[in-house]
Amino acid sequence: MTTRVGGDLVQNSSEATRVLAMFRRDGYTAVASDDARFIRRLRVLSVPFAVPAVIIVLLYRDGVLTNDAARAALEELRQHISPDQYATGVLMLTGGGEE
Repeated sequence: MTTRVGGDLVQNSSEATRVLAMFRRDGYTAVASDDARFIRRLRVLSVPFAVPAVIIVLLYRDGVLTNDAARAALEELRQHISPDQYATGVLMLTGGGEE
């Protein structure tokens, strides 16, 4: 698992405990991760979370990123996230994830 909290890149399950401590101590509003085991833990603890690909899509939908910039960001993120998250992000950017 690799998770970014603030400017810190945090790895492995013992680091998950540090991420949770930083979340509580430093007043973050959510944790970003695509690690399935860590997300299950976040759900059990009722900690708000987001997956990185969805954050990029939301930045696009809010007008912070152009579609091209969002696609480029998603491509840069590709090697660090699950194939499912990447595919979901691409689908959402092409309009296939509209509600």
